[in-house]
Amino acid sequence: MAWSGHRDATEQQDWEDLSAQVKSVGGRGKPFVRVHNLHIESPQAKRFAFSNRFAKAVATLLDVPRLQLYQDSLFVKEPGDGASPWHQDQVASPIVTRQFATIWIALSDVSTSSGPLRFASGSHHEGSGARASLA
Repeated sequence: MAWSGHRDATEQQDWEDLSAQVKSVGGRGKPFVRVHNLHIESPQAKRFAFSNRFAKAVATLLDVPRLQLYQDSLFVKEPGDGASPWHQDQVASPIVTRQFATIWIALSDVSTSSGPLRFASGSHHEGSGARASLA
């Protein structure tokens, strides 16, 4: 289930507020800026992290009746920041389960020249790492 991008007035304001926060963080000279569990400090981030729309999509994909948020994370990458190496998200968490998902949402325009997020086919399988092929 893909998010259509359609936003009601509250979602639109949250989107604009979060976009402004992203632009204010900055990250020159670092691989990129990371802020974890922003939902604790930001009401806008909390509404995104606990969005019924996102929760329903993930619950449907995982075929589960309930979800638990492990963490939310804000990553700010600006022109000139270092590239991210290929990696698997779940291996960085202390949770041992196959019922795990991440949602990536760009809060600014992304173009082919800016290096959009790419996925390796099969990389969600345990131990697939470098054997996964570029999708």
